[in-house]
Amino acid sequence: MKEFRPISPGNLLAHILSCLLLTICWVYIGAKGSGGFNGGRPKDHAWGGPRAVEFAGGTNSDIENGQIKKDAPEAQLYNLESDPNQTKNFHDEYPNVAKEMAALLKSYRPKKSDRPHS
Repeated sequence: MKEFRPISPGNLLAHILSCLLLTICWVYIGAKGSGGFNGGRPKDHAWGGPRAVEFAGGTNSDIENGQIKKDAPEAQLYNLESDPNQTKNFHDEYPNVAKEMAALLKSYRPKKSDRPHS
């Protein structure tokens, strides 16, 4: 039985669409690092990222000694079928999938004219 892992809201749409369009379910995060979880220490509300991966004993191909590697890809692409714990970034191995996912995600962002004024 596969382990259930929640997906951050920012990546949910890209994930659902990738599962519908492709035979492999991908998660795309359009930047290096934490995917939005960037608190600085344990017990911070949004604590996450490289320090949290190391603290929890996790592994990720882009992280070494609690830091993002200097040669890490510009974005993240994970295959949820083969790697549900998102330990291996496939961005550089599947550049066409990464480009498709980035374009798809960008196409669903509201245009500036559609955003509410504050």
